[in-house]
Amino acid sequence: MKNLLGKFSKQALTLALTLVMLVFVSITVFAFTHSADQWNYGNEANIWNWNQSRQYSNFYCPVQNHRATAVIAGTNGYLNTYTTHATAAKWANAITGWQDNEQQWQSYYSHE
Repeated sequence: MKNLLGKFSKQALTLALTLVMLVFVSITVFAFTHSADQWNYGNEANIWNWNQSRQYSNFYCPVQNHRATAVIAGTNGYLNTYTTHATAAKWANAITGWQDNEQQWQSYYSHE
């Protein structure tokens, strides 16, 4: 019985260490494959009407499908959201429409 427990604990330890190693390798590979990702975002004012602005979000990933989202909200409660999808090695460019009395804005990106 003692020999059986010792053999089981060695197998469990080997399995646990293997799983930990796989997790670390996966994280390392993910970090290096996405090191070329690029994201820029911002808010633009309308040069003809200073009361209006719009939000943009641009995201690039060379190895995986991805999306960019831009959101802007005005004092009237209207939420203007725009999301674009792109395949690997292409830019996803999201630009909202012009919004009067901009109150808040946000930009996001994600991998699919």
